Amino acid sequence: MKVFFLLVVALVLCAAQNAPAPDGTEWIELRQADFSKGTYMIRTPGYYRLMESIYFNPKAPPPGAPAYDYYRMEASDFQSGGGIYDLDRYSIGFWAAITIETSGVTIDLNGQTIGQHRGHNLMNRFFNVIELGNQPFYGTQGFHNFGGTNLTALESANDVTIQNGVIGLSAGCGIHGVNNKNIYIQGVTFNGFENCAISLAGVQTAFILDTNIIGNGDVRINSLWRTAVMMRPYIDALFEKSPATALFVQGAGIAIETLRTEFRNAINNVYIRLIDQEWVLDYTPEWQALADLFGNDFRVPDSNLYGIIISDFNKDGSGKLLPNPTDKFTPSKNITISNVHLSNMVAAPQEVVGLTGVRSQGAGGVTLRYPITDARGNVFSVLALDWDYTQQLTPEYLNATWTTVSVTEYGYLGSAIYKGNLVSNIQAIVGQAILDGIITKANGNQLDTVHNTFNRDILKWIAADPSLPEARLENYMKIGTPTFNDERHFICNSDNQGGALYGVTGIQITTSQYVLIQGSSIYGLTNYGNRGMGVCLYDESSTSNMYAAFPGFGGASAKGFLFVDTKDVEVNWNYLRGLSSNYGTVIAWDLVGYTQFVTFYGNELREGWAGRRAEGTVSYENNPTAFPSSIGFHTTTTTTNITLDLYCVNGLWAPSGFTYKTSIAENTEDRGEWDSCHAGEYPWWIWFLLAIVSLIFLMSIIAVIMSCLDANKEPEGEHYTQMND
Repeated sequence: MKVFFLLVVALVLCAAQNAPAPDGTEWIELRQADFSKGTYMIRTPGYYRLMESIYFNPKAPPPGAPAYDYYRMEASDFQSGGGIYDLDRYSIGFWAAITIETSGVTIDLNGQTIGQHRGHNLMNRFFNVIELGNQPFYGTQGFHNFGGTNLTALESANDVTIQNGVIGLSAGCGIHGVNNKNIYIQGVTFNGFENCAISLAGVQTAFILDTNIIGNGDVRINSLWRTAVMMRPYIDALFEKSPATALFVQGAGIAIETLRTEFRNAINNVYIRLIDQEWVLDYTPEWQALADLFGNDFRVPDSNLYGIIISDFNKDGSGKLLPNPTDKFTPSKNITISNVHLSNMVAAPQEVVGLTGVRSQGAGGVTLRYPITDARGNVFSVLALDWDYTQQLTPEYLNATWTTVSVTEYGYLGSAIYKGNLVSNIQAIVGQAILDGIITKANGNQLDTVHNTFNRDILKWIAADPSLPEARLENYMKIGTPTFNDERHFICNSDNQGGALYGVTGIQITTSQYVLIQGSSIYGLTNYGNRGMGVCLYDESSTSNMYAAFPGFGGASAKGFLFVDTKDVEVNWNYLRGLSSNYGTVIAWDLVGYTQFVTFYGNELREGWAGRRAEGTVSYENNPTAFPSSIGFHTTTTTTNITLDLYCVNGLWAPSGFTYKTSIAENTEDRGEWDSCHAGEYPWWIWFLLAIVSLIFLMSIIAVIMSCLDANKEPEGEHYTQMND
């Protein structure tokens, strides 16, 4: 079967590469020079072809120049200054290499690669290589108001084909789209994404065919670095407008000039180490401080990781997965995923613990608690990103670890006194300036402040002299008063942006209908993440983060396929091997919410290891992380009309033997495994026959490729149109 797929891929790629544009339309050539000034915006229907590999790197510093001053937009880039870019959408910088802002577009990658340059990737931590629209979010969704005050500003692309090449390095996704129709992705390899390969929300008809998805194993900084680089324009504006400003920490003032100088040097030195020297932030004396702050020991993404995520089009941006979508949701429909192969999907999600600062009433009287965040929506973290869960909360341990607090009493975080670090101090002084009216939105959305939730009370805690009661965190949280647990406390199970942690997922389908997934595979899906922190007064049956769709801590899990509130699905002949987690549960096929009418046929899992580092070393008592289990198929009491037919689940492992081929509710029909599932090896004559057939098909593939290369020679008199800068 796999060899047959290889033949199909070769034939399809050959046909796609040599197919002329319909109606005699000429191909529009794209080269590196077309991206030198910034995002290439496609606003005219047509046929576009990469003629060389593109490494997106506009606004880069010349050799020897400080990187802190570069990778920024200038007034002349915007339409108001004679440029071509919209102020609202691009004031944060270039967040895509290509935006498709019209319908009827074909992009032939032509065997080339397009992605971020490492320098741009380091300095621009929100990025999708190809955006299927003129902006990545609807209205005020996300960390920035891309649509200004016009909530209908999103223009989604329809009838788009992307084919035949590699989509490379990206701080976000390879292809991202919202509310699109008729999207075809074929013969593409994704290699180097940090969040997802493909994300389509509210898509109506999508084909993802003959595609390879390979994870990113060379991420050299953690998510705190994103916070740092996003604060640059704010700290510069504050220094320019109010150079006498100071932040008081533990009773002593720190001048804005001092903070900015230290901040600037840190940014420049990290760039020198990672880009100029092409090395990592190691723990040698010269780089120890920066490694403690921004280092990534695992060198993999440190937040949620997805191969493909298909979801609803959520207009209000709440992020919650609801069982009965209202008119605020547009489900995705007509999704085909065929011959798609995922490999090396590895991440180490790191929990960011913040403090609640804003409370509001949601639907049905539910209390919504938001974390304290800076102007770009980054959480003001109070506990370590690289927390060692085997340690006790002793003053000695906390005070020696990367945290923004220190404690004076054994194991009692209410005694915590703010000590801060470079990034948290920058967040605090910018939050203070916004409250004081020094930083406003007067400069357009260049200094968008809508996500700032700093308040005066938290600034008082930061500023208080350690000898005073006001310096203890319990004073801010009002422990022992009626408002405690109702308004202010820690918020857990969060990533750097306050979103809920879900771990590593191969393919996630949420609020969708009419889905076919067939002939695909996942080889190697691993979650290195640790357990959740037990400081937020929740457990595996409740939630801490208001955006969490599932109870407990979710950041340690690894799932091959996840279906949420989805119906009318067929999942046929897919192969999974090597799913693992260090401390969480592993599930090959997880069906939750109001998922219904799903049929599985001929699917196979070989090797699922849950909690590989948990047995005998770590306790799960008083922790929001569920004890690790290794599961083949999982359904719940709310999922209905689920059929499991002719499957095979082998090689499950979990601490204390918590392994389940199926963990299913009564409303799931289990028709059983195929007869040879546990045979171990096929008879010798089967392997001999497969070898003969494989050889025949391999020779056919070589013949097809040779024919393809001969046919691809440019004929006499053929002309192409080249776009100018």
